[in-house]
Amino acid sequence: MRIPHKVKVGAITYTVEDVARQFSRESLFGQIFYGDHRIELAEDISEQRRFQTFIHELVHAILFEMGMEDYNDEEFVRRLANMLTQVIVANEWEITTEEDEQ
Repeated sequence: MRIPHKVKVGAITYTVEDVARQFSRESLFGQIFYGDHRIELAEDISEQRRFQTFIHELVHAILFEMGMEDYNDEEFVRRLANMLTQVIVANEWEITTEEDEQ
């Protein structure tokens, strides 16, 4: 699955960057910076794991931009992101951007 370089969530455009893994725990594959409008994904993980991690961080962004108090509830975000990833992959939905169409 293709991961866009930018994603608009509400009125905010988040950039999506591949980075060398520098997260606080080995089991972390991505992180979101709300103030900088940035999602970072570990560059050394499988394509499937990267896509799942992108959706996970995107769910955080959606909840944050909605003003939800539980935007950092990892159990809820993990469950919702896993189901969204499954639906997208199982139904073979493609993520495209205007750049792809040119």
